[in-house]
Amino acid sequence: MTDETADLDDEPVKKKKKKRKKRKPINKKKVGFWSFAVLIGLMYYWGTMPIYIQGSQLFGVCRVYIELNVQYPSELRFVDIRERGAEVTVEYITYDSFGQHIAHRAVCQYKRDENQQIVLDYFRLKRGTNDRDFLFAMEDPERVASFNKTVPFLSQQPLNLIIRGPARTLGSLSPAN
Repeated sequence: MTDETADLDDEPVKKKKKKRKKRKPINKKKVGFWSFAVLIGLMYYWGTMPIYIQGSQLFGVCRVYIELNVQYPSELRFVDIRERGAEVTVEYITYDSFGQHIAHRAVCQYKRDENQQIVLDYFRLKRGTNDRDFLFAMEDPERVASFNKTVPFLSQQPLNLIIRGPARTLGSLSPAN
């Protein structure tokens, strides 16, 4: 060993001391306020987003039947769907040429025919969306039977199965594109 290297080995290694920065104490009131503000903002954002309701093919057939049999609507808007097995309950609003808007509730009940295809068993209409008695008689069975001839064709077609709801007002509801 040379003298130079011996001198280097004998010297103690000096470590640099890191200066710690003083941390400011966390203001719990500010953290709580901003957390609450973000939570309220997210709740408002999610609460005002439109909800798209996806129905089944049974709803699509019921929707087509309603669209074909509503007399003279200037506008027809679907608001809600409830599907329970072979029964589909649809709530919709019709706007006529006089500007009157009327809420309706329709019930479509399905069954299987002799070829084991699903067809419309009966259609029942209730005017108004509260739980009153049915004001209209059941749809004419001959009319339903003539519609059932088109159901196998409708089942193979891409139907509009999406409705947009709920909204802030009835006037702001619009069908999804």
